[in-house]
Amino acid sequence: MATDQQIIQASKTKTLLLVVGSIGFVALGTWFLSLGPTEIESKCCFNSPFFLYAAGIASVGFFGLSAIASVWRLFSPKPGLIVNSKGIELFAIGPSTFIPWPDVSGFSRVEVHGQKMLVVHLHNPQKYIESGGKFRRCMASASHKMIASPIAISSNFLEISFERLCELCEMYFQRYASG
Repeated sequence: MATDQQIIQASKTKTLLLVVGSIGFVALGTWFLSLGPTEIESKCCFNSPFFLYAAGIASVGFFGLSAIASVWRLFSPKPGLIVNSKGIELFAIGPSTFIPWPDVSGFSRVEVHGQKMLVVHLHNPQKYIESGGKFRRCMASASHKMIASPIAISSNFLEISFERLCELCEMYFQRYASG
């Protein structure tokens, strides 16, 4: 275990808000799916039942998964992130992702749909795209195509500000990446 480390906890408050919001969107999607075509045409501003049903399915699917992941995160004893002399360890559903400093080539900041993220640039991104289960590989590949890295860290659900997260990772990278 590294002695020079920072353990960043996942924010229970932010995660609970995500659970509540996700459940609300699942309920809205379920309501969309419960409407008959006649009700949609008479009560809704959308004249196309297809559009409303598609939105309902997407809402239930995406926010249902989000609610499940958030409930898991809420009760997980794992921290959100560890930064230490060996590298960065990210915790999500399933096994954690450890990125040793020799694999990191640098960082950049990006904002996607209003969410600020610290992009971890890697010497061999393919190694991280190919690791994990099918869902994780798919998400890493999509991330790589969108932001040029399979790894990005958001502070949205961590007990740390985005600026402090960036400073911390850059400080450890400067201190330990070459040694």
